[in-house]
Amino acid sequence: MKILISAFTPFNGRKSNTSLEVLKLLSSHYETVLLETSYERSTAQLKDIINETNPDFVIMLGESGKCDDLVIEKLAINFAHSTIPDNDGKLLKHKKIFKDGPDLIETKLDLTIFNDQFKVSYHAGTYVCNYLYFQILHEYQTRPLKSLFIHLSTKNDPRTYEGKIVNIVGLIKQQYI
Repeated sequence: MKILISAFTPFNGRKSNTSLEVLKLLSSHYETVLLETSYERSTAQLKDIINETNPDFVIMLGESGKCDDLVIEKLAINFAHSTIPDNDGKLLKHKKIFKDGPDLIETKLDLTIFNDQFKVSYHAGTYVCNYLYFQILHEYQTRPLKSLFIHLSTKNDPRTYEGKIVNIVGLIKQQYI
């Protein structure tokens, strides 16, 4: 099973991004890609690498100051709104991602495989993380690719997440191999 893991660059003047620090730790185990924290560029970058490498599964990592630990996102909503611009200076306010698209899309992954080991969220926010997740879920709805978005708390040392991500990948492989 081919796994691709993505993370984001720092944004809003920050010097680091928790997802980037975790991606560095995972890069020797999995195929990885660093995405610009940009509505448009992150989506184009990830779609390009998916189409080039044809992974079976994509795990997108992002950071959140609102959670206390790792959070698995069950769905993405068709809505973008932010109070800070992305790294291209783009600020989206009260905007549907796809005008005629569904209100939300759920991951194809059966989250019961995690046996309540991880917190599950039903709202990936309205910034670049959710935008990317919705775009990927929408683009690959009718294709066999499975994808998942995971938010990582900015409150913890990034090294605490390496083993958790490896565990998640192991559970996914058990379920789908």
